[in-house]
Amino acid sequence: MREIGLLGLGVIGRALAANLARQGCAVHGFDPVPEARARAAAEGVAVAESVTALVRALAPPRLANSARFR
Repeated sequence: MREIGLLGLGVIGRALAANLARQGCAVHGFDPVPEARARAAAEGVAVAESVTALVRALAPPRLANSARFR
């Protein structure tokens, strides 16, 4: 099973994470906004409480992608 970490679970990051989870990937994510973490968790994302926790949750080799756009 593929394991992917995402930094940023806002509109774009959450949609990406939910899609990957539906495709069978183990998705871990972090967002500094508690509401964004809660919405992502409701869609099957394993939510971390910090970036450090996100990195530690991923088995080596680690892959993380930032989904932050502004």
